Amino acid sequence: MMRALFFLVVLSGCGASAPPIRPPADTSARLYFDGKLQRVPLLHARVGGRETLAILDSGAEAHLAAGWLVDQLALRTEASAATTIDPSGRTTPLRALADAAFELEGLGAWQDDELMVAELPEVFRQIGIGLILSPQRLVDAGVALVIDFPARTLWREPEARALERLGDDGRRLPEPKACVGARARAGAQLFIVDATIEGQPIRLTLDTGADATLLTTASPVARELMRSYRTTAESAWSAGGEVVMRRTPPLDIHAGELHVTRAIPILSSDAPAGCGQDGQLGLDVLRRCLVVVSPARAGARCPAL
Repeated sequence: MMRALFFLVVLSGCGASAPPIRPPADTSARLYFDGKLQRVPLLHARVGGRETLAILDSGAEAHLAAGWLVDQLALRTEASAATTIDPSGRTTPLRALADAAFELEGLGAWQDDELMVAELPEVFRQIGIGLILSPQRLVDAGVALVIDFPARTLWREPEARALERLGDDGRRLPEPKACVGARARAGAQLFIVDATIEGQPIRLTLDTGADATLLTTASPVARELMRSYRTTAESAWSAGGEVVMRRTPPLDIHAGELHVTRAIPILSSDAPAGCGQDGQLGLDVLRRCLVVVSPARAGARCPAL
């Protein structure tokens, strides 16, 4: 079984960046899902005139382009001190893409010098995924990206109007807390949701690029669950390659007004939890929700599951 999991992008030794160029706000796009990646949301994109697919991943702190795509297009890259850290703790060096630009179907063209280049696993090339995009970096201050997973569409609008949508019928998650890593560029942040699992408090990254809610062994709660329940082994994919996980029996998770029962994968991990997170809240929950993401705030409203 293949899964695309969240990963951290640690950016260090980076200089000042030019303001990115954004398309008009009154644009929208369609989301697509690929069965090989277990319903990870994809956008049609274009880089250097080449069509490709992009994962929309709120668990990513920066935009990434696949090394295979950049090299095929002979795009110019520069050395960088930045690295990616996947959930298992694997670190991969990054290159900076000079004159970075990409186009998203229905949303228009972006020019952003914070598009980095990573050597992604072969499965990404086989499916045709050339970009991993952080939605909180696709909008400027005061603007939000609204992702309507049931309708498979997304659009940009003023942040205040987008957040008002979370007050409609449905079960609302507690407002995620924005976390900016100590070495991250300004605005590169994750959103952390307070929740409980079997009554124990946990903190989960709001992660639209992950097909499943999971915990990592860096979490004391996860380690206690592994001691308390019989688990089964399985493999998965992250940005750093194949990883091994243990799956628990179904457990109760509460997050604000939302209550779900899920068998939870626990990933063996040495990755630092810079925001104190125990794991991630993935698409097994979020794919039925309306999610709002801006550079500073995020939220989700979900139906009863």
